[in-house]
Amino acid sequence: MTKAAIDYARNGVSNPRSVANDLKRGARQARIDLDPRATSVATTFVGEVRRNFDIGQNQGELLFDLGSLAVGGPYAKAVGRFADARAAATPAKYIGQGFSERAANYLAEPYPARGKGHHFAPKRWGLPKGFSDSEFNVLKPPGISRGDFYKLHRNVDESFHGAGLSKALRPESWSAKALGIEPYGLIGRLWYGSPGPLKARVGGMAAGVGGGAYDVEHREGRRDP
Repeated sequence: MTKAAIDYARNGVSNPRSVANDLKRGARQARIDLDPRATSVATTFVGEVRRNFDIGQNQGELLFDLGSLAVGGPYAKAVGRFADARAAATPAKYIGQGFSERAANYLAEPYPARGKGHHFAPKRWGLPKGFSDSEFNVLKPPGISRGDFYKLHRNVDESFHGAGLSKALRPESWSAKALGIEPYGLIGRLWYGSPGPLKARVGGMAAGVGGGAYDVEHREGRRDP
């Protein structure tokens, strides 16, 4: 990747037009990905819903990742070309927090797929199980380590205070109080606590409304004398 970047930079110095063309292509593709006005309205209702959902998903992911980077790096799932750049946790990170080597290795492991995750809408609300336990309500970032997930869980959930480790590691445990980790404010809890697919769905609905409004306005405008 480094060699490719250097070669690209050298080529850009000798041929600035190629860089300009690349920027134009990138801007054109970004507009197609993010602006419902950049592509034609689909010929069928289902096709139009799909088109607007895809654009809305891109918008939601981009806005979420930009907002996350501004506060210190994205934590939630981004399902598309706007993938996050979260660094993998290492045992050294947790040894530095005071854990034993065995516990540090455990905390550096990926959070298990069978783990409960964080429920954006708490189970006590009694929502249908089909939604409550779905990817639209359960925050469980792929690839996140156990230790980083526990921290994220505390950041977005005031009621989460800690977690026990495996039986072989007792009496060690993960404690938010011992590590000095506090919940985010309300906006941070909403921002980081909502799963990526939920943001994409909301973005898709917003894009659908925006695209439909534009289409109506555009059609009305064409009928004006």
